[in-house]
Amino acid sequence: DSMSDSPSQHAAKMRVAAIIPCFRVKRFIVSVLEGIGDDVDKIYVVDDCCPEGTADHVEANYSDPRLTIIRHEQNKGVGGAVMSGTSKRWRTISRSW
Repeated sequence: DSMSDSPSQHAAKMRVAAIIPCFRVKRFIVSVLEGIGDDVDKIYVVDDCCPEGTADHVEANYSDPRLTIIRHEQNKGVGGAVMSGTSKRWRTISRSW
């Protein structure tokens, strides 16, 4: 019964995802990704139609099994990029249940 779970039991079940909207951040993105700790279970990099090709740069320079790259064909802004990452995360969670 989830109502009787202690706070520590509940925390053990939680999963953490980082959603990183990317637009003109190519020179910073790898160091940002390298700074993400083990407490994060999944990393979503959302290339928001970046003219610098951030998604390709990440693919070539960073490897992590937690990483998923999402590419926008049209710029959607920070809010749209966050929504894309959130939507992808929810689809991933619903498939694992």
